[in-house]
Order: sequence, then C-alpha cells, then structure tokens
Amino acid sequence: MASIRQDQLIIVADWPDSKIDRTHAASNLRILTSFPPAVKLQCSWDYVAGFFDGEGCIRVPSVRNSFRLHISQLHRQMLVEIIVFIQAELPQLYLSVTVGPGMALDLKSLVLPVVALFWKSWLRLG
Repeated sequence: MASIRQDQLIIVADWPDSKIDRTHAASNLRILTSFPPAVKLQCSWDYVAGFFDGEGCIRVPSVRNSFRLHISQLHRQMLVEIIVFIQAELPQLYLSVTVGPGMALDLKSLVLPVVALFWKSWLRLG
C-alpha cells in the first residue's frame, strides 16, 4: 500500500546538496503539505489507530463522567474516508462532525457499549 506521504518522503530522501535545489525542494514540500494527498486512502483499523495517534486526542470533561475521542484534520477528504469506514464497521456509533477551517470528528461516550466495541475493534482485543 502506498504511503499517504510518499511524495513528501521521496523529496526528503533525495534532499539536494545545492542551495538553489534545496529551495525548490522545500517549496515542493510546502505545496504537497498544503493540499490533500492524491492517494486513495485504504482505511483499516490499523490506519485509524495510527491516524488517531498522530492527529487525535481523548477529551474528558470535568463536569461529566464521560469522554470523547477527537480527531482534527485540515484535509476534509481524509476524515470523510475515516468516517465512512467507522460507520460501515460500527453503524450504531454516534459520530459528530464539525466543519470549519479544518474538520473534526468526535466519537462520544453517549453510547458506551458501542464505544467499548469500537475500542476492542480498534485495539484488536475483541
């Protein structure tokens, strides 16, 4: 499977020696990080876990005995693919999606048995 950052990794692996070439390479890296990847995402629980590890957080409100799994991402399509995957795997899970300059996905603990199922699937314990 191709890496989402494969084009960026190729530039970094072949980092040029000359100053002018490094300027061009840095410019190309900035362009690649500004736009969503062209690679079609092959979503899996492993991918979601890695994505959450890099882009997510667990929020525990001080006023309630609950939690939220929160993932933010500038590139909308990446989160859309994750949402489609999670909804196909766990259709009873409540997903809250916020769209702004970027996009955020919250998995709420309002349905704790379903969230437990999510964690077990995610962590491959079940």
